[in-house]
Amino acid sequence: MATTTRAAIRDQMISDIEALTPTSAPSDIRFRRSPRKTPLRKWATESNQSSAVLRRFEILWDGLVERLPYQETTAYERRDRVTVTVAYPVKVGQYGSDELDDLQDTVELDIRQIRDKIETAASYVSGENLATVVSEEMDRSDDNVWFADLGVEITYYAAQTV
Repeated sequence: MATTTRAAIRDQMISDIEALTPTSAPSDIRFRRSPRKTPLRKWATESNQSSAVLRRFEILWDGLVERLPYQETTAYERRDRVTVTVAYPVKVGQYGSDELDDLQDTVELDIRQIRDKIETAASYVSGENLATVVSEEMDRSDDNVWFADLGVEITYYAAQTV
């Protein structure tokens, strides 16, 4: 039985998201992983509404949701939760002439594109069984940067260490 690791799943998700070509304006700004030295929310809110923040994302492992009943001598099945967060600066003229409406439309189209890619079986690594986006939330608590959060549950086989 094939097994996998959190790192392998995370790295595949990063590659998949970075390979997407946005279908919404501004379509020339692609998805890029955020700088790894600082949490995305801290870095983005300190960046002064910079265009460099647009479509920056991070993937954080939230932990075990459930250890599933399947188990054998070399592997067990588990379901973990991951949060994918994408940053959107609230910047005049960045998204179109309708300002906040265009920003919300951009976020909606981007979330749909990321969700569809994550949930596609062709994106799974060997040992991964299922990836389901279980929540899509918008954090507008900062006046300068909004954040789209996608909660993802991932079911996979992990190797036994004993």
